[in-house]
Amino acid sequence: MIAITQNMRSFWKVADKRLRFAMVVIVFFVIIGSLSKLLVGPNPIVWKDQTGIHTFFSDDLFMVDRNIEWQIGPLMPYSPLYIDTNASGAQAPFTSEESSFWFEHWLGTDQLGRDVFSSMIYGTRVALFVGLSAALIALFIAIVLGSAAGYYGDRDFKISWMELVCLIMMLCIWSYQLTYHIFSSFWLFMISCLLFTIIRIVDRKNRKISIPLDKIIMRSIEVMNVLPGLLLILVLLSVFQVRGMLSMSMTIALLMWPKLTQFMRAEMINAKTKNYITAVKASGMSDIFIIWRHVLPNALPPVLITAAFSISSSILLESTISFLGLGFSGVEQTWGSLLAEARTNFSAWWLVVFPGLAIFLVVMAFNILAEKLTEKWRQI
Repeated sequence: MIAITQNMRSFWKVADKRLRFAMVVIVFFVIIGSLSKLLVGPNPIVWKDQTGIHTFFSDDLFMVDRNIEWQIGPLMPYSPLYIDTNASGAQAPFTSEESSFWFEHWLGTDQLGRDVFSSMIYGTRVALFVGLSAALIALFIAIVLGSAAGYYGDRDFKISWMELVCLIMMLCIWSYQLTYHIFSSFWLFMISCLLFTIIRIVDRKNRKISIPLDKIIMRSIEVMNVLPGLLLILVLLSVFQVRGMLSMSMTIALLMWPKLTQFMRAEMINAKTKNYITAVKASGMSDIFIIWRHVLPNALPPVLITAAFSISSSILLESTISFLGLGFSGVEQTWGSLLAEARTNFSAWWLVVFPGLAIFLVVMAFNILAEKLTEKWRQI
C-alpha cells in the first residue's frame, strides 16, 4: 500500500498540467457516474423508522407512509423522469418558485419540465458506460481478428470441414441469441462445447483445409469502410429489439473495430517476424500458446494506446446518435438528447451549454490521456 502511494505521488509530480487536468476531469466524471443513483432521486439514502435504520443499498424499500424519524436525502430530489408541471416550458436555472434552495432546478428544466441537473448526472453514467464498453468490445474484436489475420496469414490456418460447418452454425446461433435472447447464455455455451466435442469424435480422419484468414478479414474491413456510417448505425440499431446501453455499445463497437483490427494485424505481423518467435515455433509449442505468451504481449501495448482514443470517439458518437434521435428506445436521458431538445427552443441556452461543456471536457480529457500514453510509449 505504501509503495502504491509513493508511485502515485511520483506520477503526479512528473505529470504535466494537461495530464493532471485530464486525470482530474476523468476521475470527477467517473465518480459522478458511479454515484448517480445516490446524487439524484426522490428516495433518501439513509433513513430511520420504527423498524430501525435502513440504507439505499438494503433490501428494504422506502415507504412514504411509514413513520420516518429522520432521513438523509440525495443532492437533488428530482429524478430524470420526474416532470415538474410548474417548471415546464424550459425554465432557466434558479427561476422556479420553490422556496427551498434544494428544490430549485439548478441547471434549469427542459420543455416538459424535467430537471436538467438530474439528466446530466444520469447522462454521465450513460456516456462513460457506452464509451468504455464500446472501446473494450471493439478492442476484443480487434485482438481476436487482428491476431488471427496477422499471425496465420492466408496459408497457415487450417481447419476441418466439419469444424468449419460447426463454427458457422454457432456464429449464426450466437447472433440470433444476441438479437432475440431465446436461450440462456450458460446453456448456449454448453451446447457449443458439446457440438465441438461431437465434431471431434465424428471427424476422426481430421481432413483439414487451408482458410485464407487474412484475405477474408481484410476484405470484410474494406466492406465496412466503404459503407456509410449512418446507414450502418440504422441497420445495427434495427437488429436490437430494445435499444439500451449494451446494444448502443455493441453498435458503436461494430463501427470502430475495423481500424483497431488493421492496427493489431500490422503489430502482429511485425512481432511474429522476430527471431525468438521463430525459435519458439521450432520448439513445437501450440499456436495459441505462442500468440498468448510471446506475440501478444509485444504487439498489444501500441493497440491499447490507440484504443484509448476510441473511448472519446465512442462518447462523441453516442452523443451524436442520441442527438439525431436514433438512440435509446426508452426515456433514458443522455447528453445528446439534451442537446437535441435545444433545437425546438433556441433561447434555452442551458440545454446547449451544460451538456456541450460536459461532452467537450470528457472527450478532451480522454484524448489528452491517450496522447500522453503515446508520448510515453515512444520514449520506451
